Amino acid sequence: MDKEYNQYSQYDFITEEWPDIKKLVTKIEKYSNIDPEITCLYARKTTEYIVKWMYQYEDEIINKYKADRSLSYQIHDFGFKNVVGEEGFSRFKFIKDLGNRAAHLNDLPPNKNESIEVASELFKICKWFHQRYSSNPSAVVGRTFKKENLPKNAN
Repeated sequence: MDKEYNQYSQYDFITEEWPDIKKLVTKIEKYSNIDPEITCLYARKTTEYIVKWMYQYEDEIINKYKADRSLSYQIHDFGFKNVVGEEGFSRFKFIKDLGNRAAHLNDLPPNKNESIEVASELFKICKWFHQRYSSNPSAVVGRTFKKENLPKNAN
């Protein structure tokens, strides 16, 4: 079903440099209006890939031993927060928290508005990540997330 999804992606700047991230953001974009729980879970998983990559390659993160810790532990690390800034940290935390809620608290699952907000915040994280680490950082200049461009159904 995912292979049939051919709509223009707002995340198309995520190239084959990061194939796991590319695969996940396609699903997030596809399902954000349809399945908030799946969207939030995939967004959390995407942030895990990004954080894991950063712990492996980012020289400003000194505490490499923390790479085996939980996502929460990693994003609260001073070195990580120094790299992503306070606004970036808030985005990572928001996605982590909603992903956890989607996975663990079925009495209050994420709703459609939260799902769209997660997709938007993840777009901002991906844009920042691309600008900082991609071989073609200019590919995201001027890009903005537009919720009206999200698919209305899975077809």
